[in-house]
Order: sequence, then structure tokens, then C-alpha cells
Amino acid sequence: MATPVRATATRFRTAIPFETAEDSPEHAWLNHIVAVSSALRRPDAVLLDVYLVS
Repeated sequence: MATPVRATATRFRTAIPFETAEDSPEHAWLNHIVAVSSALRRPDAVLLDVYLVS
């Protein structure tokens, strides 16, 4: 049996790809950006801080 990992001991980083409809000018800009996030796992949730890389 695996040993449980404390939620507060877990941190991770992600790169976030977006894909939206090009005919939606309100959201199409998301298709052309790079976004990264830092996350913290809590017992009842995962908290993400998302950043636009410029």
C-alpha cells in the first residue's frame, strides 16, 4: 500500500494551453499566448495562480 502524501507538501507547476474559436474575438487572443501556473494542493481544493508570459 502506498504511503499517503500530505496535501500541504505537494506543489506543482503547469503550462496551460488554450484553444478557442477564432471567430470569437473576445477569446481568440487566448490562442496566441503562453500561460503558466503555480499550484498548491489543499485537502479540499487545488489553488492555481495563473500568469501570462510576455
